[in-house]
Amino acid sequence: MKAKTTAENRPAARMALLMGGAFLMGAGIGLCNVAGWGMDPLAVLVSGVSRSLAVSFSLCNYILYLLMAAAAWRLDARQVTVWSFMTPFACSLGIEAVMRALPPLPHSVLSFACYLAGITVMSLGIALSVKAQMGKSPYDALIYAAMTRTGKNYAPIRWGMDAAWLIVGIALGGACGVGTVAALLITGKLVETFNKLLTPRTAGPAPG
Repeated sequence: MKAKTTAENRPAARMALLMGGAFLMGAGIGLCNVAGWGMDPLAVLVSGVSRSLAVSFSLCNYILYLLMAAAAWRLDARQVTVWSFMTPFACSLGIEAVMRALPPLPHSVLSFACYLAGITVMSLGIALSVKAQMGKSPYDALIYAAMTRTGKNYAPIRWGMDAAWLIVGIALGGACGVGTVAALLITGKLVETFNKLLTPRTAGPAPG
């Protein structure tokens, strides 16, 4: 039997990939925060719920993650593992690391480029954590569970969910910026692109 030597088949490497991807997600969010063009749609929801219930942003964020994990498990239990509940902590470390290292930027072409870079880094982090195949972050577990149920691709499911979070978040008093709309429009497609780039291509049949 052929030995399993690839990173995807080594538990320690897969765990590192999952947590490293979650850290990168956080680093991307941190770049977006530093750029100051608006929160991502899910953060708008968290902000709105936090204002309405008068609870801290971080507590509200974790409660919503738990609800997402529960919904994902109900739709497709394969998407949720014990490691899914560790990813928010790694993500928080990424956010904190970037925001400690970089000062807030004034609005400019450079800061908007930083915002777009943040979305790109966050999307790469999502794709890497999915590639680990050890469970997904609660939000992505919910997206992939919905994909399983509907047969649709990542991007349209993400667009729909992000739009719903944004609408509800604004209704509850969350703040929306230009960057929020940019994140809604491009994150799903970026994740799909990185997923394709990270998936090994199978060799075609040898020419006869």
